[in-house]
Amino acid sequence: MGSGKPRTRAKLGTGQVGFGFSAICMIRIAINGFGRIGRLFLRQVLDLPAEHRNFEVIAINDLGNLENLAYLLKYDSVYGRYHKSVKTEGSNLVVDGKPIRAYQIK
Repeated sequence: MGSGKPRTRAKLGTGQVGFGFSAICMIRIAINGFGRIGRLFLRQVLDLPAEHRNFEVIAINDLGNLENLAYLLKYDSVYGRYHKSVKTEGSNLVVDGKPIRAYQIK
């Protein structure tokens, strides 16, 4: 049943996927709901150093107005002003030059 070596869990940012093997794999994530938790999660993901990030946020789904979502991401009453540039272009939220597709699906 295998080589007899103990299998260990993958650690974030190590390039390991699943159990027992290593690979370069970018996991794509969509955020459903861009309230306080969704915005904080996006901030934390984008602030991770590239060598520790093996996933990317590719889409956001929220029923709110995209301009308002961009404003709420940039200016948070609890966490303060976000240091990266935040703007909208069409149906994309652009954070620090990286476009993230925004949907309004109920």
